[in-house]
Amino acid sequence: MGSINSEMIRKSLYYMIKEQIKQHELKEQLVRYVDYQSNRGFPFGELLILHYNMFNGTKTEEIYSVAAAVEMLILSFDILDDFEDDDCKDKPWSMEPNVALNATTALLFLCISVIRNTRFKNKEQGISILSE
Repeated sequence: MGSINSEMIRKSLYYMIKEQIKQHELKEQLVRYVDYQSNRGFPFGELLILHYNMFNGTKTEEIYSVAAAVEMLILSFDILDDFEDDDCKDKPWSMEPNVALNATTALLFLCISVIRNTRFKNKEQGISILSE
């Protein structure tokens, strides 16, 4: 089940980046970052799907978009943390720090936008957690 969820999350990430990010260089960088992150899987998104299913969430493909949004949030935090701790030397975002920092902002806004555009009834409550 995990590998199926990971693949669906990865596809959702690619789709959202390709559809929503207009600046070509930033789009390419984000895809590279997702490729790098996909090597370890998407445990936070998978956990979200697991909980959604455990609590009898309505069957919908939209849950993969929300799982991808959570992974965007985690990726943005990972990038920022690596710069703060100065331990990003072997990561793809270390090559162009200015683009990487722009990418974190794009990921955060895209994450919120994706969640806001779903049909889930508690989406605003979920988004509000990000701003607290």
